[in-house]
Amino acid sequence: MINQNWVFSEKNGLKFDTNTPKPTPFSGTKIPQVNREGCASISDSNGNLLFYTNGVDVWDSANDVKNPNNQLLGDASSTQSAIIVPVPNNSDEYYIFTTDGSVHNPPFNHFNGVKINVTNWNITELADIMTLPSNDGFSPVEKLTAIPHANCRDFWVITVIQEGSDPDTGNNSNQSQQGIINAPGIFRIFLVDPSGVQHISDIPAGNNIFDSGYLKASSDRKLLGVANSIANDLYVYPFDNASGTITVPNVIKIPIPPDAKAKGMGIYGIEFSPDSKTLYFSVTAYGKIGRLYQADPTGATPANLIKTLPSGGDYGIAALQLGPDGIIYFARPQLEYLGAIENPNVGGASNVKVNHVDLGDDSFCGIGLPNLIASPCEDHDCDCGCGCSGCNEDAEELNAELIERAKNKHNIQSSGSTVPFMENCDVSAVKGNVKLQPNFHFHWGDGPKDEFEEHDTEV
Repeated sequence: MINQNWVFSEKNGLKFDTNTPKPTPFSGTKIPQVNREGCASISDSNGNLLFYTNGVDVWDSANDVKNPNNQLLGDASSTQSAIIVPVPNNSDEYYIFTTDGSVHNPPFNHFNGVKINVTNWNITELADIMTLPSNDGFSPVEKLTAIPHANCRDFWVITVIQEGSDPDTGNNSNQSQQGIINAPGIFRIFLVDPSGVQHISDIPAGNNIFDSGYLKASSDRKLLGVANSIANDLYVYPFDNASGTITVPNVIKIPIPPDAKAKGMGIYGIEFSPDSKTLYFSVTAYGKIGRLYQADPTGATPANLIKTLPSGGDYGIAALQLGPDGIIYFARPQLEYLGAIENPNVGGASNVKVNHVDLGDDSFCGIGLPNLIASPCEDHDCDCGCGCSGCNEDAEELNAELIERAKNKHNIQSSGSTVPFMENCDVSAVKGNVKLQPNFHFHWGDGPKDEFEEHDTEV
């Protein structure tokens, strides 16, 4: 439910509800019109909007500012200026992580953030509760994402930095000029667990990473996609969400067709299909047509164009974001619509709807859509902390049935000196190609009158 409400651009909000075929727009939100890109929002466990941010300010669900002291150090024009991550095992506290970029106004702020309490709105700056890694000799990048840990409790937070800094200043954390735009990239990985936030590692990306463009994880949390904007590169890296390891040697460079590399065009928005087998990306430039492509994340075939979109006065297409309804939405800048890929697991032009959601006459879409946690564990009904995904939706009902059968002791046999139910398990039965049905044996007691129960409830 944490991704149930989206807030983005000026006045724009969407509420997702299983009782409606499309998300319902709502207005009154306060992200400024000049906020062209980065934004994030989060809801509580009941699907109610808690707060939202553009990486600079924080607003609650009543649209009141909650950080009057300007503690956030993101930039409203950063591709992924912020992302909101719950504090594990604490429903009242959240981290807001932010990132600046090297093309913005100095001083440049790398990965940073705050911890915020939604009951009293107290804010603690990240630097007060952890030692932030050094930024000396690095340029910041506008890429920031969060991925659930395999234990379904903790989170990995990943950003990117670039090797090198402005030659006139030597340190991009306080420089007075523009930073490096395209340089060797480094993944900077953090772990969020109940004890706090820890900087785990810096992993060289093995490629130049461009400042702008999205960083996204696949729904199965096994892949990281990196959009390299004007450089027109698109990389897919294997990711292990148990260890937080990015396997750089196995990186895949997606084959990009020539029509996606027109002068001035750049790969900006990216998103994986719900089954993680297809990668979509947008190619756009200011005042020009936009293009929507789909690609095989394995890189086996070149990406193919599935839709061309005219510019609405700004860009033809921009950010892509997978919704809780399994539809991928895309931004139509300066228009009152969101487009959609209605069945992204299938893909193709027939699934693209240019004006899928009408935001209303007083609302206009910007470049960005909310930066959300990829495939939160709650989407898989997996709140047990067991590290599983795709848990059985009928688990509670089946458990209740098993408990009731155990109380009634159906099909009782005393163990005695023999093992129960062996009549169907002899060697000849196996040789006879008899297919045995799965079953449970419940056992209680510790003596010669031990009792067993046979039951074939599906696991």
